[in-house]
Order: sequence, then structure tokens, then C-alpha cells
Amino acid sequence: MKKPEDKPAAGAVAADPKLPGIEQADSSLMERLQTALRSKGTSYKPRTHHLNADGTAKFVNRLILSDSPYLLQHAHNPVNWFPWGDEAFARAKADDKPIFLSIGYSTCHWCHVMEGESFEDEEIAAYLNTHFIAIKVDREQRPDVDAIYMRAVQMLTGHGGWPMTVIMTPDRKPFFAGTYFPPRENTHRRGPGLQTVLKTMQKAYATDRTRVIDRAKELSHHLTQSLATH
Repeated sequence: MKKPEDKPAAGAVAADPKLPGIEQADSSLMERLQTALRSKGTSYKPRTHHLNADGTAKFVNRLILSDSPYLLQHAHNPVNWFPWGDEAFARAKADDKPIFLSIGYSTCHWCHVMEGESFEDEEIAAYLNTHFIAIKVDREQRPDVDAIYMRAVQMLTGHGGWPMTVIMTPDRKPFFAGTYFPPRENTHRRGPGLQTVLKTMQKAYATDRTRVIDRAKELSHHLTQSLATH
């Protein structure tokens, strides 16, 4: 029988916390993530409903390495989140995958709704992890990134808001944008579900690449002109 002092700290994670849709966990990355978790101390409580019986987190992703309160809120999603940076874009180019960009902030109500409905959903996470490179951005930490892609959302939809949802090419050119999406159709009666959006955009990227690239180039051209006049 285990002694009470042998109970895992709340910051620990399972021995094989492989994210859905990821065939094999990167052992060196997992070591870094484990170290970051241990540094949180025994009082750390993972913010997720994916918990093991002992209260430890079932999943952990790169956002545990962040100093952003908002990004840390997503550190135990089953989504294979990357922070904004060269690593994410290099991976997208190497794997030939479109980028799924999500921007929000720590006190945003609908950001947390979308997290609970979609980013904590293992089926949606598995699809994201398999077909996209997912990037999470804190708009309060990166207002420059937020400003650029908010303009893209406004150009495509006529309005803006958070959470911001953008799908773009590996060279950062958006070809789809919106705000909050429910996980599936008929949820809250709020339009297309994220699951459908992801499948539609992935299919377009895989089977109609020329049209997607042309759309991305055209939008990026208009976006550059718009930003230059403000």
C-alpha cells in the first residue's frame, strides 16, 4: 500500500500523457513539460476536466512553459497547442499543414466557453492535432498579432470579437476567419460547428490548394493595404 507521502503532487502528469491524434509523444519535450509542472509545486491544480483518479492532469502541452495566465489556462487541453513563434511555423511548413490560430484573453467569457466546449473535447482535439498546427495567442501579451488578424476577421465577416479563430497557410496568410464557434451544429443555434469548419477547411487545403493559396494571397494583399492606412 502506498504511503500518504507517496501520493503524486497535483502538478504531476501521467507517465504517458500522449495527446489525442499524436502517434508518439516527444520524450525530450515531455521531460521539459514535466519539469515545468513540477516547478508549480504541490498546491498546483490543473485547470481541466481531464484528470486522473489521483487528481493529476491527463494531458499537458507546450503552453505549460508560458508565463501568460491565459495560455496557462489552456496548458492541459488535449490540443497540441504551440505558442506563437518560429517553432510552430517551421512545423507547419515541414508537415505541410494549415495553421489554426486562436486568440483570446484570460477574462474573456466566450473564450472560456469555446475552450470547455471544443478545446477540451478529445474528438475535436484529435482532429486538430492530426490535420493542423494549433497556435494559441494571448491578445494582452501580443497585441501586435491580435491587431493584424482582427483586421482579417473584420474584413471577412464584417465584425470582430474574441475568441478569434483564424485558419491560415504556413506562411501566415489567412484564408478563413471568425470568432466563437460552437463545437458542432445546432449547439446554442449559433451557426456552423467548429468540427465542420475544421473538416471543410482541411479538405479545401488538401484538395483545392491553388484556390486556397490564391484566396490567402488576395486577402493578405488587402490586409496589408488596410493596415498601412491606419
